[in-house]
Amino acid sequence: RDKLAQKRSRKGYAKQAESNKLLGLLSKVPDHRKGQGKRHKLEHILYLSVLAGLMGATDYKQIAIWIDKHIQKLQSYFGREKGFIQEGDVNLHYEFIKELFYKKQLKPKSIVRFTIPDLLFKRPEIEILFEDEYLLVVNKPPFINSNRNAPDVETILRKRFKNACVVHRLDKQTTGALIVAKSKEVFELFIENFRRREIKKSYLVLTAGNLGKKSGKITTPIDGKEAISFYRVVKQTGKTDFLRVEIPTGRKHQIRRHFAFLSHPVVGEFIYWKRKFPEETHLFAPRIMLHAEKLVFKHPVKGKKIEIKAPLFEDFKNYIEYLEGKRALQILTL
Repeated sequence: RDKLAQKRSRKGYAKQAESNKLLGLLSKVPDHRKGQGKRHKLEHILYLSVLAGLMGATDYKQIAIWIDKHIQKLQSYFGREKGFIQEGDVNLHYEFIKELFYKKQLKPKSIVRFTIPDLLFKRPEIEILFEDEYLLVVNKPPFINSNRNAPDVETILRKRFKNACVVHRLDKQTTGALIVAKSKEVFELFIENFRRREIKKSYLVLTAGNLGKKSGKITTPIDGKEAISFYRVVKQTGKTDFLRVEIPTGRKHQIRRHFAFLSHPVVGEFIYWKRKFPEETHLFAPRIMLHAEKLVFKHPVKGKKIEIKAPLFEDFKNYIEYLEGKRALQILTL
């Protein structure tokens, strides 16, 4: 018993020492919005990144205060960095590359930079944009799947609507309008509408670099299948284009793959783009900047035209304001 107690005591002391070390390092983090201080090197960067994301802190002083108040709870957050890395929000060695490196090991003295997407750690709330007795249209939040991987939109909605079936899918980080049928019968009617390309989808997209044309059509096949994307430049901010994109076809990751093919990747892209981004600001996008803005379709039962617009989430709007110089972006560099 004495040996076990000593072992536990040593383990507890080590945890406390580690926590104190983290707190001391955090107190030295500079506020880069004021352009002061040196960048720090830290092996525990991923652990700290998770804490910052969970807190939703607005400045570095708040981070230190929060850790001081919750010093005994730090250990319960170990392991959460996996999801953070999987979402492509971590960058190594100052390279302008947004990279998925879940299986890579972080070496001592590595220079690591990351964004803090608050929505990654918040309980998802599903806003209903339209509802009748046959269907729903919801505004899908980021960092949650459409279906088949709980917690997902379909699973959450089935707590209120027993037979809810997501009709089409949006990527995990993509936000916006999503159709949900309230029965299997209505679901099948929608599938037929999609097959006939009777449902019009419009997206808002931020792409890296300036396309040079005000509008265009991309017809590069995806996985050997026809894929068509129409785009129009809404406005330009530095080396970032704000586009409205319509896709009559719906291939997997179609918009992301098409613009990567043009060498103008969607800002935040980390799978289909492995080269440098034209601006450092592109590294600090909170996610893949893609939003399903509008759906236009014929009601499968009533036959009337339905047009639904989904408002942008705050992270998307805030990032645009940052690009336009209207907002300071908190960049935590250790």
